[in-house]
Amino acid sequence: MRWTRVILATGSICLIVVASVITTRYMHRRYEVQSLPSTQEEQREAPRHELARRGYIKLPTAEVRRLLTDDCSTIREPGELPGAIKNAFATLTDEKPFSLAAPGTRFNATDVIEPGLPRRLLVLGGHCENRWFIEYEQGGIGKTVALMVLRINPDQSVALVWGRQLKRPTQSLRQLRNMLNSNAFWEGPYFW
Repeated sequence: MRWTRVILATGSICLIVVASVITTRYMHRRYEVQSLPSTQEEQREAPRHELARRGYIKLPTAEVRRLLTDDCSTIREPGELPGAIKNAFATLTDEKPFSLAAPGTRFNATDVIEPGLPRRLLVLGGHCENRWFIEYEQGGIGKTVALMVLRINPDQSVALVWGRQLKRPTQSLRQLRNMLNSNAFWEGPYFW
């Protein structure tokens, strides 16, 4: 009887160790995260530690309200994003190669992962002059909606301008602007 317990306990421990190794290998990212060029806003506002590395940029409320005030146009498909913006998005979300589902298509909306499907769904995207915005829904245990604003610099490098989790998804550029004007976003440091 005693040996049965010992064998069962040893077997359980071995099973836990094997499951941990498999999980660690599955979750390991094969790609190195490429840091984006820092922005003046990041240098002025963000602390020089993990938040700065991950792209947390604190903008004054007036600047947040001005992010999407220029003449803007929207896109319908992730394929309409320029390559530099796709690469920056993939880098910031730690998911390379670039993967973003088009509206109305399937994606991993829950924590049950289906291989081959993106983890994020494009809600609204577009550009205002040299600033590109991507509003997306991310699946998981709880769905989140986030907004990422990126800028293409004159030298064709890309910089993160601002990003946050939104309190609810939008349906149009007008709604997105209203949300920014009413501060309908979370101020937490991680938005993806």
